Amino acid sequence: MKAAILAILFAAMGFMTVVFILNLRHGGPQAYYGASPTPVTPDLSGDPVLARMIPSEIKHSCPTCGECVHPVEILENRRTLSVTDHHRWFQLFNAADRTWYFEDPVFLAGCLTNLSAGEPKGFWYVRARIGPARHERGTPHECGSIASEFDAAYELCSLSTPYEEEFESVTPYLTLPTTLTALSKRYENCEHLPPVLHFAWRQAHGFYPGLPAPCACGKP
Repeated sequence: MKAAILAILFAAMGFMTVVFILNLRHGGPQAYYGASPTPVTPDLSGDPVLARMIPSEIKHSCPTCGECVHPVEILENRRTLSVTDHHRWFQLFNAADRTWYFEDPVFLAGCLTNLSAGEPKGFWYVRARIGPARHERGTPHECGSIASEFDAAYELCSLSTPYEEEFESVTPYLTLPTTLTALSKRYENCEHLPPVLHFAWRQAHGFYPGLPAPCACGKP
């Protein structure tokens, strides 16, 4: 009986010792630089990925004008980036999972070195308006039809191998990416991550161009 009690005590002491050591090594607060505990609203107007995602102008041919060039104005542009810090079984002082939000994907990629960091998540939605042709109106003529608005949605994904960029011809005059590379992050001395992780934005759902209407430059 005493031997059994002693065995149980030694097992409990051994377990607590392991938990204590794990907490000393990995149980403290994880570093999430550049993160916010609440969702953020970054200014994406000058984002280099956005410039490759949404064209600044679109063109369509016209038998009278030759070519109509229409500016693209972004009406809605929102992006969320997040990582959940998961509670680990041995952590004594961090009792619950916590989600962190980022403005910059570079900081999101950097925080993945934390052992408790979950899969990075991201969503990007853009809605844009197609403006009137830049050239002056000529004589009334048939100038074809063009949508007044379109939108696109993307999800962030990551792989250990590089992505290939892909595009879809949404209309004869509008081509948008279905896969768009974002950044690559190299990790050193990080056993739970590949040497390099590649991030990309992939189409979340079908593109939705608005109903086409006659191009305004052909109207009297």
